[in-house]
Parts: sequence; structure tokens; C-alpha cells
Amino acid sequence: MNRPIAASALCLTTIFLNACGIVAPERTAYSAQWPSLPPAASRRCAPPLGMFANASGRENLGKDSGFAAPTLAQVLGVHSQGDGVTHVAIENAPGNKLRISSFDIVDGAQLKVGEQLLDLADSSCHEGRWTIATTPTHTSWVGSGQENYDPLFMVTMPIATMGLGLLAMPLSDWWRFSFAVTDDGSLALRRNKLESGVLMVVFYSRKTVEDDWFLYDAADLGQLAAQRRTLPASLAVSEVQPLPETPLCSASDERSPAELYGAGMSFYRNARYEPALACLRMAAEAPDGASREAMWQLCIVYELGQGVEPDLETAKLWCARSAAG
Repeated sequence: MNRPIAASALCLTTIFLNACGIVAPERTAYSAQWPSLPPAASRRCAPPLGMFANASGRENLGKDSGFAAPTLAQVLGVHSQGDGVTHVAIENAPGNKLRISSFDIVDGAQLKVGEQLLDLADSSCHEGRWTIATTPTHTSWVGSGQENYDPLFMVTMPIATMGLGLLAMPLSDWWRFSFAVTDDGSLALRRNKLESGVLMVVFYSRKTVEDDWFLYDAADLGQLAAQRRTLPASLAVSEVQPLPETPLCSASDERSPAELYGAGMSFYRNARYEPALACLRMAAEAPDGASREAMWQLCIVYELGQGVEPDLETAKLWCARSAAG
């Protein structure tokens, strides 16, 4: 039987089981008080490009939702354990990919804390909006979140439920995220949680159990820095000017070894290995209070060949110096 026909028959015959969830049309689900959405694409959906706040500024929850508003970094897979994220940048990258970067603002400096390249082949165009989805997780007696479906579950569920499992057997669940940039530059995100199942052994169906909207404002670096409360009062940042970068390290630098190490790690997080190496070496070779952390980081830099040729002997020397203190 053709799957769409089977699904339609399933909706008609099992409506009392709430087997088929209906997703509200975008024009009714999206808040009329929010910035306007662009027209839905007719063929090819373009990904959203720009820089957006990490936290959702506004929520429009549809069905009863037990899930909090996600951060943009969580949705796009660039959150970093132990590091704050203030904003996320989405830009085109070579090879039909998107570069997604997450940033934090510390002491007036913009630090990159996460990055990934998303293959556009892994995205889709759903109802005229650029869309990505999580990998489905499957149900088993152990619980949800199984990578592969458990055949034992299908065999034992009808027995354990005294035959009711033949009427409705859950299969999997996943999240779907659709994006659009509004007329004021904000990022609108529609989040659907979907579940699939099999009824009467042969009928496949899916339902939408969550249908929520979130809005992420266009990133205002000055405002974000003020919210972090780490911006020096003497430093002026406007909406059109980027935050100042960490100063390069030089022979006349008067910063302490700890400050030089911090500067080196700032460059290192942004994959700027040449200035990172200069700062780390100055911190590690300081005549007074040399930084053991910088020595250890130099061990990693030389072992991996980041900004220099890989040199295991030099890496071992820096590791030994760090361990010796």
C-alpha cells in the first residue's frame, strides 16, 4: 500500500488514539506581533545567514510544551561545555557548507568558543523554509534514545500490553527545526517534535507533539557586552564596529605571564596559531613567574603542529618543563 494512502487511512480509523497530529499553518502559528517573515520559498530554500543572539528573546509556544526554549548554539551544535555563548554567526563556507560559530564576550574581547561546518546536503526545504532535523531515536524496553530499533521491543510489547501493542506501537521520535530571517534581521525558529508509530501492524503514521516558535534577535555586540558586564567603561563599542581583538604580544609587552597566557589562548581558540604561539612562548619563558599552563599548551601546539611544523621532541621538552614546574 502506498505510504501516504496508508497514513491517511490510519488517521481516519484511529483518530480516537490521537495517532495523527496536525501542524498548524505557519500564518496562524507564527505570532502576528513578531517581525514579518519572508515569503516561503517555492523551490530552493536558502539557509539563514547573519549573526544572532544565542538566547531566545521571545517565545510562542503552541501545544503544551514541557521543553524550555533552546539556545541557538544547542540547536546548531556549537555549544561548548564550561564556556558561555553570547551569539552565533552563520556564514557560507567552501564546499557547499555552512560555517556555524559560537562566540563569548570576555573583558571586551570577542572569543570563539565553538565551530562546526554543516554540509548543506544534510538540510532540506520543508514547507518553503530551510530545515534541519536530529537523528531519530528509537523506543525500547530500556527507554528512548536507542540508536537502533530494538526487535525485541516489537516482539514483546504486544504480549506485555495484552495485545494492545498491536493497535499502536511507537517507533521513534526526533526534532525538526525550520529557520527564516525576519524583516528586521532576527532569526525565527520553528521547532517540531515528531513521533512515529505503527498501528495494526501495517499502518505507519507520525504525529507532531510539540509545535513551538522562538525568535533570536540580530546580535548587537555592544548590548551583549553590556549584558555580560565585563566591558571596561573606557571602551566604546557601537552597533557597526566589531569588538576590539586581543592585542598582539611583543618583546616590549608589560603584561604578566598569566595575562600573556590568556591572550595566547584567546588567539588559539580562534585558530590564530602564529600570534598564539608568540604569546604562549613569552608566558612560558618569562623570567619571573613563568606560566606552567602556557608550557603545557606549547606541548600540545608542537605535538599537533598548530602554526609550526610538528615537533615531538620540542613537545616533550615543554611537557617536561610544565610537569617540573
